[in-house]
Amino acid sequence: MNQDAKVVLGIGIATLVILVAGVFFVSKSTKPENQNQPVDQSMLIRPDSNKTVAANSKVTVVEFGDYQCPACGSVHPLIKQILNENKDTMTLVFRNFPLSQHANAQIAAEAAEAAGEQGKYWEMHDLLFEKQTDWAENKKPLDIFVSYAEALQLDVNKFKQAVNDKKFAAKIQADTNDGNAIGINSTPTFFIDGIKFTGDYASFKSLVESKTKQ
Repeated sequence: MNQDAKVVLGIGIATLVILVAGVFFVSKSTKPENQNQPVDQSMLIRPDSNKTVAANSKVTVVEFGDYQCPACGSVHPLIKQILNENKDTMTLVFRNFPLSQHANAQIAAEAAEAAGEQGKYWEMHDLLFEKQTDWAENKKPLDIFVSYAEALQLDVNKFKQAVNDKKFAAKIQADTNDGNAIGINSTPTFFIDGIKFTGDYASFKSLVESKTKQ
């Protein structure tokens, strides 16, 4: 998000996640824009884009996200739940869109890509969101990311070198360039079968599930 929202304390975690996601989706829906205008697929999914593999994919969801974005972190478990419920019919694509106001977003994206080089992209992706509060404001985020790499049984030296060398900077920048070209200015931003989604979480889930049943 362009301005990180502060969450009122004392709300149960399950309620909090749903509330934040609901507010996020609804707030985006108030922006005047043509929801029915499809986006050029070549700018939504590149040959090297990170995506899940569905045996009989009937719907493709593309997310432009920032690992340090609180809204992305709050929405993540909901998207993961939808994916798990439709794992054979839904494809999820994640495009990097680190925002400049988030100091650790770029290196987090590098960490995810470095894990992907060793076949553990989605495992690192999930850890980064699930443990976002542990590293988001840390002055040495790589130390924490290395602990995740160890837990995932990666070649830690190879992982560290890739992150330190910014090996995937060009790929991350290409994702960002695509996002900028199609007018993205906040995270997370979702596209369902090429059309930008604006609405609440219930509508998102319903739309995805209706497509998986076609």
